[in-house]
Amino acid sequence: MRVLNLHLIPVTGLNRQDSYQAIVAFITNADNHGVCIRLKKNEIKRPRFTKDLEDLLHILEVAPPQTDLVFDYEIIDNSCPSFAELCDCLPNLTHWRTFSVISGAFPKDLIGFEPGQHLHSRLDWQTWFRQINSKQPISRLPTYGDYTIQHPIFSEPPKRAHFSASIRYTSNKDWVIMRGEGVFKDNGPGFAQWPANAQLLCERNEFCRSDCNHRLKIEPKSPF
Repeated sequence: MRVLNLHLIPVTGLNRQDSYQAIVAFITNADNHGVCIRLKKNEIKRPRFTKDLEDLLHILEVAPPQTDLVFDYEIIDNSCPSFAELCDCLPNLTHWRTFSVISGAFPKDLIGFEPGQHLHSRLDWQTWFRQINSKQPISRLPTYGDYTIQHPIFSEPPKRAHFSASIRYTSNKDWVIMRGEGVFKDNGPGFAQWPANAQLLCERNEFCRSDCNHRLKIEPKSPF
């Protein structure tokens, strides 16, 4: 990364091993590009959360202005703390270099979808958009992040998986899921399903064509 003149920012968290933290500290001090700390729901509920975060900054030899703070909701649902509640739990909120929240709402797999065309709500995006435009005061508006068309909790796929020829397409409010049949199904259409589903997708209203002019407008309430 250094040879290519790319600015690498290492990411760490509160539960990493000492050896990992030592490597992150070495990279951060050598490159002087700062560090990113990823926090999770169970961590901010700890009685020692603020102290643990301060201790990590001390180990890494950085201060909040050199730190990108990312809060990872992982799977977003109604039990997740609101942005206002989250901000109340985070120390030095206005001092962090950047502040972001990330979450995911895409299902673990497509087993629950029959072959055909489906809409699945982008709850992660809709939750962020709704909260930053709500009347509830938020100390600092977080930047948006997501897991795109993947489930937030990674698991290794099975070997020789009998996967379906499916398309996952992102629109403003929903994902369009074009669920096909298993590609290894005997006497099935196999891999030819992909161009066929792509053609069907192009005929949907959600498809953003080259002449598409609609844009989603966001008007932040404050510079934070």
